[in-house]
Amino acid sequence: YLTVNGGLVNGYECRAALTPLVNASRQEPGCLGYRLHQSLESPHGWMIHEEWESDAALSAHQQQPHFLAFVANTRGWFASTSVRRY
Repeated sequence: YLTVNGGLVNGYECRAALTPLVNASRQEPGCLGYRLHQSLESPHGWMIHEEWESDAALSAHQQQPHFLAFVANTRGWFASTSVRRY
């Protein structure tokens, strides 16, 4: 779960940054699903629902250039982040 710092970034900017990450991630080996959702309750709330075939595939994803670029380019954008694994 991601909560955007609304004073720094608007929803359009956030979606523009997230869309290339989502599209590239869907093409990775081991990706079973990668979906972006924006909260209906707050324009600042986002969720990325990811499904990976293994922990190794998820770890590899987190080292991909598009993932690392997203992290670097959005540093400071988020007021809070939360990861939940199922």
